[in-house]
Amino acid sequence: MLSKGQNLGIFLGSFGALLGGLLWIIITGIALKSIIFMIIPVVLLIAGMAIVYLFYKKYPDRWLVILGALIIFLVVVNFIFANILYQMIPDYIGGISTGKDQMGPLQINIFLGIFAFWGIFCIILGVFKKRHGNYKTKDM
Repeated sequence: MLSKGQNLGIFLGSFGALLGGLLWIIITGIALKSIIFMIIPVVLLIAGMAIVYLFYKKYPDRWLVILGALIIFLVVVNFIFANILYQMIPDYIGGISTGKDQMGPLQINIFLGIFAFWGIFCIILGVFKKRHGNYKTKDM
């Protein structure tokens, strides 16, 4: 059984991952003055947290599978938005470089592809991981 601190860590970590993975889309939407690129990531953030919460409450021992699915979700969302928005992303926002000049679409897609393997690894590890506490020992 997970402790209260571990539960809080799962939820705050998931929220941080979702916020960090989607915040660049919101900032780009603000820079482009596009309401659609501001609303969609917020909806995905709320939906993602709701899904993590529901699955974690139902299957707390499968937290690694939930984490892997969250990573895959973020990879897919970032892949879609990065390829849609790349040409529209300004080089500078408020005098701060967006990094567009350092990384092209191919490098972004390769990075996301490699990161997807981490999500797949977490899912596989979580599926085949032995559950602690399910095995009873015989008293002799």
